[in-house]
Amino acid sequence: MPAAHCLVYENADEGVTAARAAGMYVVDVRHLPTTPEGGPDSDAKGEKLLDWQVGSA
Repeated sequence: MPAAHCLVYENADEGVTAARAAGMYVVDVRHLPTTPEGGPDSDAKGEKLLDWQVGSA
């Protein structure tokens, strides 16, 4: 499968950099909420959904 058709979920700067260098789409999971909607951290972490770093090289 060509790298341009891949979607990678990463949790480290090195992985994000490597995936982008390979031409893959990347979701930086560090920006996803860690609690269900309405949980104790939902307000602070829910905003992060708007900052998903999805993109390609």
